[in-house]
This record gives sequence, C-alpha cells and structure tokens, in this order.
Amino acid sequence: MATQEQATQTNQHRRQYRRCQCLAAKDALQWISALIIPLVLGIFTIVITIHQQKMIREQRLEDLNGSRYQRLEDLNELREQRQVEEKTANRSNEFQRQLTTERYRDELLVAYINDMATLLEKRNGSLTADEVTATVARAKTLTILRQLDTQRNIQIVRFLYEAKQLTGIISEEIH
Repeated sequence: MATQEQATQTNQHRRQYRRCQCLAAKDALQWISALIIPLVLGIFTIVITIHQQKMIREQRLEDLNGSRYQRLEDLNELREQRQVEEKTANRSNEFQRQLTTERYRDELLVAYINDMATLLEKRNGSLTADEVTATVARAKTLTILRQLDTQRNIQIVRFLYEAKQLTGIISEEIH
C-alpha cells in the first residue's frame, strides 16, 4: 500500500507541477499580453514623435529657405527701386543743368543786347563810326556768338540787322 500511496502522491505531485506549469505559462501569456498594448503604444508614440520632429525640421528648413528667398526678392526689389530713383535723380539733375544753361544763355543774350543798345545810344545809332567802338562791338559779338546756341545767334543777327549795323558790311562786300 505504501507503494500505491506513494504512486498516488507522485501522481498528485505531477498534477500539481503540471498545474503550476500551466498556470505559469498562462500567467506568462497574460503578463505578455498585458505588456504588448503599452509596448505597442510606446513604440507608436516614439515613432510619431520622431516623425513629427522630422516634419518640424523640414518645415523649419522650408521656412528658412522661404525667408531667404523673400529676403533676396526684397533686396532685388530695393536695388531696382534705387536704380529707378537714381535714373529719376539723374534726369532731374540733367533737366536742372539744362535749365541753368538756358538761363545763363538768356542772361548773356540780354546783357549783350543791353550793351549794344547802350553803345548805339552813345554813338548815335552807329557801331562802325568810331574804330574803338567797332572793335569792342566786334569782339563782344564774336565772343557771344561762340557762347550761345543757334536760335540765340539768329536773334543777335536779327538785332544787328534791325539796328542797321549789318547793312554797311553787306554793301561793301557786294561792291
């Protein structure tokens, strides 16, 4: 009987050991299945975080490139605007220079006519009657003709013609 009892006890020990093994395997599977969900969530979170950081870096680089491009466009636009302003300033300066030149020539013409009118009054309407007066008038006339433009030179010739100062020269050259 003792052997039978021992066999029964051994069978019971085997059953208990198998139950423990089954329970241990079952517990291990439950424990692993309980860890799988948090582990998957953790891995998913890490992957999403890495992806978001990558996207943020790419967006930052894109923003930097966009701001550089915008800065270059702004610089080009500013450069073009300066060129337009310089051209406008140059045109304005050229216009002012021309205007100043025209005023100067007008002043020279008026001064010449006033000087000749004064000489004509003093010499009774003849610049050629006195040799000194004729030389001064000729020098002033030649000087002023070089300084003035064609239109004003025509006005001087017309003034001298109407003052009857060119008639003697023309009639002397014809004869």
